[in-house]
Amino acid sequence: MKDTRRCSISKEYFNRGYVILGGDFYAKKEEDLLTILKKKVDFQGLKFLNNEDFLNFAYEEGLFYYTELD
Repeated sequence: MKDTRRCSISKEYFNRGYVILGGDFYAKKEEDLLTILKKKVDFQGLKFLNNEDFLNFAYEEGLFYYTELD
């Protein structure tokens, strides 16, 4: 499977998805992205944020990005 990535949670290969923490983790779906980020990022001070706001914060901090491979 050249030019694909594999989800760290589901183990599915994908061409469209999320690169997390500089390529340490990958997620095919947003729910897997949330699971990984909440396990790997100190979420204690951010528990008041809903999922959307948490993802916005994480994106702005450069913790993940969305990618599409050709």
